[in-house]
Amino acid sequence: MTTVALSNSAEVGAGEAKRDAELCLFQVELACTDETGLLPYPQTGVLVSDDDKELAFRYRDKPSFAIGHGVAVEWSPETAPVTVRTTTIPETEVSAIRAKRGSGDAVRMRWLADESVSAADLVDGLSSVARDYAAWIEGQAADASAVASEDRKIADDIVERQKRALARMEEGLRLLSDDAQVLQAFRMANTAMRWQMLRQRKVVDKETRYGRRLFEDKGADEPTWRPFQIGFILSSLASTVHDSHDDRELVDLIWFPTGGGKTEAYLGLAAIEMIRRRLARGVKGGGMAVLTRYTMRLLTAQQFQRAATLICALELMRLDDERLDGMPDFSIGLWLGNTTTPGTFKQAEKQLREVRQQSKPDNPFQLLQCPWCATPIMPKHKSGKDRAYGVKADAYGFEFFCPADDCPFSSTLPVQVVDEGIYANPPTMLVATVDKLARLAWISDGARMFGIDTVCDPPSLVIQDELHLLSGPLGTIVGVYEAAIGALLQWNGTAPKVVASTATTRASREQVRGLMAKRVEAFPPAGLRAEDNHFSEPDPEAAGRLYLGIMPQAHTPSWAIGQIATELLDAPVSTGLEGMAKDRYWTLAVYHNSLRELGRTVTILRDDVQSNLFRRSGGDRPTRVIGPDGVEELNGNVPSAELVRLLERLERGPEDPEVIDALATTNIMSVGIDVQRLGVMLVNGHTKTTAEYIQATSRVGRGSTPGLVVTMFRAGKPRDRSVFESFQAYHNSYYRFVEPSSVTPWSLQARRRALHAALVILVRHGVGRNGNADAAHFDPDSAGVKKAVSLLKQHVLCADPREAVEVGKEIDDAVLQWVEARERTESAGKSLVYQSKNQDERLLRQFTEPGVGWPVMNSMRNVDRVVKVRAKGERNG
Repeated sequence: MTTVALSNSAEVGAGEAKRDAELCLFQVELACTDETGLLPYPQTGVLVSDDDKELAFRYRDKPSFAIGHGVAVEWSPETAPVTVRTTTIPETEVSAIRAKRGSGDAVRMRWLADESVSAADLVDGLSSVARDYAAWIEGQAADASAVASEDRKIADDIVERQKRALARMEEGLRLLSDDAQVLQAFRMANTAMRWQMLRQRKVVDKETRYGRRLFEDKGADEPTWRPFQIGFILSSLASTVHDSHDDRELVDLIWFPTGGGKTEAYLGLAAIEMIRRRLARGVKGGGMAVLTRYTMRLLTAQQFQRAATLICALELMRLDDERLDGMPDFSIGLWLGNTTTPGTFKQAEKQLREVRQQSKPDNPFQLLQCPWCATPIMPKHKSGKDRAYGVKADAYGFEFFCPADDCPFSSTLPVQVVDEGIYANPPTMLVATVDKLARLAWISDGARMFGIDTVCDPPSLVIQDELHLLSGPLGTIVGVYEAAIGALLQWNGTAPKVVASTATTRASREQVRGLMAKRVEAFPPAGLRAEDNHFSEPDPEAAGRLYLGIMPQAHTPSWAIGQIATELLDAPVSTGLEGMAKDRYWTLAVYHNSLRELGRTVTILRDDVQSNLFRRSGGDRPTRVIGPDGVEELNGNVPSAELVRLLERLERGPEDPEVIDALATTNIMSVGIDVQRLGVMLVNGHTKTTAEYIQATSRVGRGSTPGLVVTMFRAGKPRDRSVFESFQAYHNSYYRFVEPSSVTPWSLQARRRALHAALVILVRHGVGRNGNADAAHFDPDSAGVKKAVSLLKQHVLCADPREAVEVGKEIDDAVLQWVEARERTESAGKSLVYQSKNQDERLLRQFTEPGVGWPVMNSMRNVDRVVKVRAKGERNG
């Protein structure tokens, strides 16, 4: 290993170092060449876990050949370099990845839904996906046999996972061949998915119903599956439809790059299950079938719109298809915090009255437009016509309808967003944030959602999107609540099938075991080489994203961010971009790690950058002008109604007076933002994790125009400096550097925050002691309470055996504390209740509230108490 350094040997007098610019060195480039070829830079990291060793093996073809010291480095040629040089503005293009496209009838939804195609022909067509995968696995096995002995076990383990995935796909094919009811559900689900996609693309009219116009071939507009989506559905099918299947306790994790079609894959599986339940169980198959959970309200609301279109297609199918005659309605619900959606019918009625008085009506109900025909739910301006407002609300009910008279849903939409309505009549699919589950400890309703106190079966499918976000403090607290939610879901039957999805994952086995006390299998399994898992491939037709790195060392970060932002904002005008290119690079997204940095940048954009651009104006060269409302911020503190308006404005181009010139944002943008016209991002300081970096930067360049990401590194931060100095190696294989997800739900501090809440949730909604006064009727010797305690202990034993004994004792202690609280209030002539302003009679108190009672949270995010730290000697006050 060779180290090369450059030192300025010029000598000047004291205080004169910068007076003579000719004696200074600025952005010097060094280059070294070895015609015999460069050897890979030695890796000093210790490969501790099997996961580390496997990643090193899979990325063995992407070595690093040099690391800079205060500068970045690049080498050439890319594969067998002979030259390495320093660079102050490194650049690396990351190729776009796409799902492989299938061919033939097997990927066409219309053919898969065709009742005239025999079961044998359909299964044989789908088998082509499995046959292609099997042939690829044979090649992988042959390559594994040639691997060196020290890596042979790693290679064999990878191939073994591929073979397990193939076996499960083949099991799904046999199920379709042998079970006519599952095959029927599969065909009908393809009809619904096709119908949904045709409507979203506006290929068929909104009035189109069952019949020739719907089923006729749409040519190039025909929706198709990607092979990985078919492979996933086949591999998960048996354990979804059979509650006694061995893999029912297995979490199927869809692991695919951002924008690859994960949502369609799990929606397809959900459609099959929602239909199958009705075909197999009739009325009992109603109720909530699918629980879909997200971590951010923005992501939740956006995915809700897409899922609502599928539910509309299913509901039209129920009305038109005689096989679903007399079956329960298909519906969808949105279950969010009550600052976003109403908690009661009365609250919704009040909100609607307020909206009716507004000159430009806001929409506080999250459903912005009819999921079927895209007609706005609220009018642009105040109207005296009741039908102009697509909402009916009074003290006893709430429902949406489409304001368009010619829409099939002009009378009512199968959508519910009010908590009271969701509890009374659980929707077929519930879209929720994980935060909302914390409210179960505080509310008396909710048991029916889990199939308790109702004739309907409990939910049979749980979907957890963006699994990588359930890590750290949030994932830790979610893990404790998950013990209670999982117990409720299997209270009157077997546990539901769980499906998760992510684009960035590492150590998912430990994460899923800690969160859900289950095993996990990723689909598609990794290949022997990082870029090849059979189902995805580099996209030669897409330009990918170009990453540029800048690490200012002689200026403050605030000054540098202003200069870089000025150049990026002015570029579309100064370079003379036109048409789509001008539109794609017009809005600059500036990504931040904290709200403090965001606030500073917003000030810089509105003041310094404006001034910089103004000084450039005049003369022959055109200059950018930022609009009066051209700078906006997007973060978790922005109200829901404002978030909706921001997303609408992000779709507007440079010719629109309301276009957003610069958007300062935090990690809320790393998930859920899918705006095709965003093409350029400035990252203000490297993100805290590589997963966040990948997710955030993938929000630009999602359309046909290549994305540009400029990352400004902080020279004073070791992590920033490290990534900058190895810029090319890092970006060539950044999925390798995704950090393991860390969750410790059964640690002492997590138990103190959430264990009592888990017990209360089970007693209220499982045992049936749900009313506020029912806390006094707690009986530790009842079968229900014993069942609740047993289910909690079983979960902990699987999730974290090391803590099982201690947690078990704490659960038993909690039961005794409840009894003592009941007896204490009875001796005082009172009755124990769950919540009360009188602390002498309550079991629970707010987490931040002092006094008597178990501290229980309303949200899973605010998990820390606020603590004032005072330095020694500092005066009070």
